Amino acid sequence: MSALLLVLLLYNLPRFIANPGSLPPALLLLVFGLVIDAIAHFIIYRRPVCAVSAAVTALIVYTLSPGTSFWGECAALAAALILGKALWGGTGKNPLNPAMLGLVLLALLSPGVSPAFEPSLYLVPAVMLSLPFLLIRPYAGIGMIMGMAAVLLLHHDYNLSALINSGVFFWACLVITDPVTMTSKPASGLVIGFLTGFIPGIAGVSISLNPAVVMPLAILVSNLLSRLADSFIADGNEHLKKTFGRRQKITLSAESPAYVDLTNKVTAESTEADLACEEILRRIEKNSVFGFGGAAYPSSDKIRTVMASAAPQKHFIINAAECDPGLVHDKWLLLHHMGSIIKGIEIIQKCVSFKSVTVAAKDFNGICLPSSVVTYRVSDFYPAGSEKLLVKDALKPASLDNIPAVSGILVLNIQTVCAICEAVLSDWKADTRFLTIANLDNGTGKVVRVKLGAGVTETAEQILGHVNNLYIGGGIMNACLAEDDAVIGEKTNFLAIGKVTPFREAICSQCDFCSAYCPALLHVRDIAHCIDEGTPEKAALLHPETCMECALCSAVCLAGRDQAKRLHTAKRFALEKNTKCI
Repeated sequence: MSALLLVLLLYNLPRFIANPGSLPPALLLLVFGLVIDAIAHFIIYRRPVCAVSAAVTALIVYTLSPGTSFWGECAALAAALILGKALWGGTGKNPLNPAMLGLVLLALLSPGVSPAFEPSLYLVPAVMLSLPFLLIRPYAGIGMIMGMAAVLLLHHDYNLSALINSGVFFWACLVITDPVTMTSKPASGLVIGFLTGFIPGIAGVSISLNPAVVMPLAILVSNLLSRLADSFIADGNEHLKKTFGRRQKITLSAESPAYVDLTNKVTAESTEADLACEEILRRIEKNSVFGFGGAAYPSSDKIRTVMASAAPQKHFIINAAECDPGLVHDKWLLLHHMGSIIKGIEIIQKCVSFKSVTVAAKDFNGICLPSSVVTYRVSDFYPAGSEKLLVKDALKPASLDNIPAVSGILVLNIQTVCAICEAVLSDWKADTRFLTIANLDNGTGKVVRVKLGAGVTETAEQILGHVNNLYIGGGIMNACLAEDDAVIGEKTNFLAIGKVTPFREAICSQCDFCSAYCPALLHVRDIAHCIDEGTPEKAALLHPETCMECALCSAVCLAGRDQAKRLHTAKRFALEKNTKCI
């Protein structure tokens, strides 16, 4: 929102330079809008709520109403914030663009006021900085640019001055891209955006309608059409966008040593006997080998599920992709424990005859694998490497059961393969694990082998010295502050110290980025809304149990909301509800 405020001020720069006296009224209007909005939100929520959107509304009204009296602008802004926003429940709840509603009322009261942007070099920064806002609602914004450009072409007025004067970039980048009032659906957004840009231009020239009324009115109509599109047209956000989220990627520390063993585990004699499948599974089960990737599911059960699968062809994927950008120990294992990995693969192949054995990683530099093993380079984005996405990308199956193992596809983390080797050949219990211990302030981490059950604080202090703000989790994307008595568990992959950007928990602006980026294709915003409203039973109807817990929804939230926490609450409720039904 602060960036949007800056761009709106830059759009008024020529006006301020030509008439410095116009700046104080603009600032007073902005303050007036903030006060009105704060009072309205206090009445609605019974607590102070910071809604910078009121300042944005004030500057849009000011920008598009040149020549109007200050009190007229105040009246339009008050109508915009009260009728267009507060009566609908406050920020994020309004179906219509408040600024456009205020401008329509103002234009009806003050005929002849027509917003225009005089071509000026001072407008270049504003135009350039407004373009990134297309990313919020790209289809609607691009559609509107096409519609307005088509009008200019029809009237043979397609030079740069005409584009600036008509406010193409202002309307298409800063107004119709409002995430609260405009659909995010690709086809609907493109069509609605085009019509919103095209029809007012044709009407304004052909039948001499007042541009001060027709364009804001067209935006309001587009808001209503967006509501209809969102209600009756199937979701179009089934594309995965690629991102690392807000948090930085950790790299292996250059300081020596990059690997620390805190287990003091003594190497045992290896048993090279030709073991039968049942004996292999017995040893895996006896030594409690689990999924080290984060699920901690018993490995013997997973292998047996694949063995029992009716799939005509079976596949084995060793996952060394380090899905989370905070992890570095998978690549380290590939480089330093290749012998154990190959033996682990051979052991599992005695139980299942696989058509293919694939090692998936993001980087194979320095890695040498047998020719019988396929290598699959995983794209370097989050959450590439999660089990279901990895199966779809690496094998491209025609169909896939919710559980890959049921479809005859065995996916094991690279550390699990090493643990199977140790459990079967050395009779080692899976009571240790490799993890990444990182310093978020400098973005580096070390690979550490620790005993399960070891104290988290004590472990971190041995590697990093005195610790403050200690985080624990499956990776940097879903790490949380560690309790004083926290211990290393089966699902612990990551410890870190440093500063993590806190969640602001601002009011949801309905940009729907959380849903668009969700790799599980969940309606995240709707689920989170149900949790906020105290109706988890409604959230359960949206299948939150399929959440991958990647926390990408929180990472991309423009309002800084912890959507992942809300999804976790909904998922837990749904799973408990399903268990009771059984």
